[in-house]
Amino acid sequence: MNQGKRLDSRGFRALCVLLALLQTFPLFAMQNQSPPSLPLSAAAQRVAEEVKKVPIGGKLTVLKTDGTEYHGHLQAIAAQDFSFMEVDLKQPFTLPYSEVQLVSKNYGGKGIGGQRIHHPRRGFIIGAAVLGTMFVILIVALAKDKS
Repeated sequence: MNQGKRLDSRGFRALCVLLALLQTFPLFAMQNQSPPSLPLSAAAQRVAEEVKKVPIGGKLTVLKTDGTEYHGHLQAIAAQDFSFMEVDLKQPFTLPYSEVQLVSKNYGGKGIGGQRIHHPRRGFIIGAAVLGTMFVILIVALAKDKS
């Protein structure tokens, strides 16, 4: 009879351990699940595709829908948002794609007024136009000179 009670207590302990494991298993499974992401609008999807073209650590210019412009280095890309380190403010930003109007690769240097140039090529184009105009004026002036 003594032996029968001993087997029952071992079986009872095994049953308790089994039940405890079955209770904790769903908790571990729930921790690994990520929340379902909502589908992006067409405009947000376009912004997400533009962000994915920039490598991590790469330069980018971000124009928000409210007109605010940021320039920085891309840090992370997620399903609903992206993060970057703003170079002028020296602080990180995380923006959802839905709040962004335009993302362009790279950013320009600071102009005369201290504002960054929207597109880096714009400075080159303006410089080329000014030099071309000066060259045309010089040629016209030399052509009119009859000495």
